[in-house]
Amino acid sequence: MKWFGALAVALAISAGIIGCGAGDDNSEAPESTPALPATREHPPVAPAPLAAQTPLAAVRAVLTSLQRRDSGQFDAAVLADDEAFRAASFGRMAAAMAFCRAYEKAFGTAAVRKVPGYLLDPDRTAAEVTVTVDGDEAAARMPNGQTWALVKSDGRWRVKLRVPARPVARESTIRYLTGQAAAIDRVTATVGADGQTAEAALNAYQRALVENLFE
Repeated sequence: MKWFGALAVALAISAGIIGCGAGDDNSEAPESTPALPATREHPPVAPAPLAAQTPLAAVRAVLTSLQRRDSGQFDAAVLADDEAFRAASFGRMAAAMAFCRAYEKAFGTAAVRKVPGYLLDPDRTAAEVTVTVDGDEAAARMPNGQTWALVKSDGRWRVKLRVPARPVARESTIRYLTGQAAAIDRVTATVGADGQTAEAALNAYQRALVENLFE
């Protein structure tokens, strides 16, 4: 039960970085976290315009940046003045995207939709996302059930990152996200290798989410 509880905490933290979650979650990494990154392939998509004119365009820009591992485009598509937090968030989300692409290639679309917090490519996400706009704020309900918060400023929409208010919580969350990204990348490199099953790969991914949470 402790392992499942840790996984729930890890998922809440990962969802919280982008101002999202099942509700208005405000999870942060534990302050004791130590310092520490038969399905066809979908073709690359062209980068979305940096000056997103709609919330959906902003969501597409973020997903495209993750798919391409383009941190510059990510920085332009999100709202957060904290450079270190942006970098950690990008690394964690890009690692998750890479895992989902490898997992889907190995085990199929139905399987990837069982991955906690799974991320699809920009085209499929655009077809499935639901956007609600309220003035200069918007919420994008993602295919994975998470909700991304968006804000319009200077005529452009951007996805809002949630930076922890307390300095200690901010620092521990950055360290945790960085370590989590590195753990996910290690798991991604072995997806489907040596006859690995979908269940084994998913279990390895879930362990990667929590392996450095309470160290």
